Amino acid sequence: MAIVKVNGSISRTFFDGKGAEVVESWQQGGETRTKRWAAFFEQPHGLSEGDQVEVSGMHGDKVDQWEKEGQTMHTIKRTLNKARVVGSASSSAAPAATREEPWATTAPANSGAAQGYNDETPF
Repeated sequence: MAIVKVNGSISRTFFDGKGAEVVESWQQGGETRTKRWAAFFEQPHGLSEGDQVEVSGMHGDKVDQWEKEGQTMHTIKRTLNKARVVGSASSSAAPAATREEPWATTAPANSGAAQGYNDETPF
């Protein structure tokens, strides 16, 4: 199984605080797209609906089959098993914290070129 990181918001919690649905959103072709993930934790996570989070876990998919208006429909249920919150959750009332990638191409304000900063990517 692959380890996956998902950035999104908590839409609901379940299983006595050991499960959460994480919804990630992005823009594509002028439309907002979403993907839902069920995250299963080994311990209660303490997350609330609306929290902005980054969650990692073991990726799993399951095909779900159901009937609608006489047609057989299929959906994929995406899961993160043994999930963990990366960093800390932020409330939807506060803007999500931004973080600078370690290979950013602009020097931090207090670094100065004399401190060995370069703009080479780390790989």
